[in-house]
Amino acid sequence: MNTTTLIIPKKNINKNTNLKILTWNILASEWIDDDTYNMVDKKILYNNKERIQKIITYLVKSDADILLLQEVMPYEYNKIKKAFEEKYNISMLQQINWDIIKNNSGNVSLFKKAIFHKDNLEHNALDFGIYTKCKHKKKVCAIFNIHLDDISINLRYKQIKSLTPIIGSITNCIIGGDFNHQYNKNTKFYKIPDFIIHNKCHSYYIEKKMIIDNILSKGFKILPNSKCPLYPKNIEQGFIKYGSDHLPIIAQVGGPT
Repeated sequence: MNTTTLIIPKKNINKNTNLKILTWNILASEWIDDDTYNMVDKKILYNNKERIQKIITYLVKSDADILLLQEVMPYEYNKIKKAFEEKYNISMLQQINWDIIKNNSGNVSLFKKAIFHKDNLEHNALDFGIYTKCKHKKKVCAIFNIHLDDISINLRYKQIKSLTPIIGSITNCIIGGDFNHQYNKNTKFYKIPDFIIHNKCHSYYIEKKMIIDNILSKGFKILPNSKCPLYPKNIEQGFIKYGSDHLPIIAQVGGPT
């Protein structure tokens, strides 16, 4: 099997203050089973090497300033670290204990070195992700990479509310990740005071079209929304193109106010 050689272009330090943010649940192999994904050829579904290659290639092409990834297995983490460590500062793999068996995958946050100096990055573990305190244009920022509970609405509310002390004390904040909560304009869940909701695109395609992955920001200048990712015609085509059951979501914000 031919493998794609990744060439990560070197760029000069970004002179403007805009930030490109990507969030993506890349689908941990520990969640893959024949019943849930019975419409995908097993040679495609269980080819982890091919899946992570597609994901890394997409991430490279996105050239985002901040990458927020969820459901990363240790194997994928090592692959991502090798592919991106020259260009990005990479957090630890913050594993999330879903249950006794499925507790190996977690969240990883990557920050472009040309914009974020490693000495200005402080990664902190959350039960449901990573909180990174950093500086951008000399201003303190809080970046949350989250993966909320997939069953209990009450627990999701509790998890979001647990961020209140931090987002209440820091002017410039970004919350990105898998919210596991359907968005619509009347959903109170996403109505966090002073935050802008950036994603209105469908990001999940297994059960039905759902908007459950998002990027929210507070204290950053508002820019036009990025284009929606190409929605697959069917589930197998989605795996062929993306390697995951979630679609990558991208938003751009202006510099901190």
